[in-house]
Amino acid sequence: MAREPTFRIVLGSADTGRLDDGHKRHRYGAAATFVLIGSNIFVSLVRNIVPEKVRIPCYIVIIATFVTIVDLFMKALRRF
Repeated sequence: MAREPTFRIVLGSADTGRLDDGHKRHRYGAAATFVLIGSNIFVSLVRNIVPEKVRIPCYIVIIATFVTIVDLFMKALRRF
């Protein structure tokens, strides 16, 4: 199990079996970068507005929204 690279990925969210083509890897990398940068920017903008009691659920909703946007965009690109 320690030799399997799939199990060593800390923040891997993509299915590694589907990453056989070079341009697909770039798409997944760009998608992950967009989600990380976009959600971090948005979270930093709203962090002083959101009360402490609902801060973490709000962050989860923001990140899930960016993931959904990327998912819909990638599904639309799959047609081409």
